[in-house]
Amino acid sequence: MGLLPLTLVVVFSADNLMQSPQPTASAPRTPWIEAGIGADESFDGHVLLPSLDVRVNVTPRWALTTTADFWLSSPLKGLRGAYLVDLQRALGRLTRGVTPVLRIGLAGDFVPRSLRRPFAAVIGAGVRARLSSRWSLDGGAQLLLGEGGPALLVGGRLHLALIP
Repeated sequence: MGLLPLTLVVVFSADNLMQSPQPTASAPRTPWIEAGIGADESFDGHVLLPSLDVRVNVTPRWALTTTADFWLSSPLKGLRGAYLVDLQRALGRLTRGVTPVLRIGLAGDFVPRSLRRPFAAVIGAGVRARLSSRWSLDGGAQLLLGEGGPALLVGGRLHLALIP
């Protein structure tokens, strides 16, 4: 019985010596806080909405995101736009670094000196591609279900890890 563990170690070691070393490919670690910049296309009259967001990755699968989409309007009217607050759930990996994501949340709008109450529920799906430990690229579609009827929002963002 005392010879069996020694034999296993020798066989394992001899096997490793005969193979060429393989690089270990591990997925990049999910950063804790990320900031993103991108654009959304709305099909309810607003053509292209530049956007900023902040994502807090609570766990590798769950994240809380706040997004501000800015309406391109006259500077005299002040800063106007829409906000989205959503919970994201990563579903697993399609390929190395590419993850499908589901989203659920609320949307509202803002005008100068006022953040209005949410006017729509948001559901959506997309893909997150981790480019490196600090950079990721997101894309997807969201359906806004609110007082004015449904609206579709399609967009993408480039994220940078602020706190890795």
